[in-house]
Amino acid sequence: MDADCFIQNNKKVQIDTTKQLCYEFSLKSLILGSDLVSQFVIPWHYAEPNKLKDIIGDEMNEAILHPRIRDNNIEVFKANFSQIQSIYLSHD
Repeated sequence: MDADCFIQNNKKVQIDTTKQLCYEFSLKSLILGSDLVSQFVIPWHYAEPNKLKDIIGDEMNEAILHPRIRDNNIEVFKANFSQIQSIYLSHD
């Protein structure tokens, strides 16, 4: 799944958004007064990953997200795949 999936209307994102909202509702019911942030995290391949050694990723621009995602305050986080892979492979 790539970033375009979160901009266009497609069945997969509709289903995933519904699941995310159910998870959020369930967690908020279990932990009263909790302040949860809903996120979709997608692996992202930055053009120049070496310049982003200390950055694990960033959020997609909210203005371009599909209204169903945006209206439900779900963030889409682009995780720096190269950085995550490097950490994973060097872990003892």
